[in-house]
Amino acid sequence: NLRRISKTMRVGYQHDAHEFLRYLTDSLQLDCLRAAGLENDADVGAKSTFVHGVFGGSLESQVQCQHCKAVSRTRDPFLDLSLDISTAQTVDDALKHFAAKEILDVDNQ
Repeated sequence: NLRRISKTMRVGYQHDAHEFLRYLTDSLQLDCLRAAGLENDADVGAKSTFVHGVFGGSLESQVQCQHCKAVSRTRDPFLDLSLDISTAQTVDDALKHFAAKEILDVDNQ
């Protein structure tokens, strides 16, 4: 039943494969959490589910101030990554581009 995966997806409507995969993995993750007696992804055991083991990981971001050199790090769980494959020759190239350093300016701080 498509409604069990997502309340917004409908048979006969246009959805892309990535959107479906995200809804599917999110739905599977929630079912695994419920089966383990956990409330949501913030619970300590959320990263130990089968779904997180197959699809998940942690994404660490680091921002360093160009003036005072202070460093801020964050770590967020993910079940998928959106890679720009339009200019990449390989998946490795797309991952390198995804993880490349960038300098933030006034518009994207």
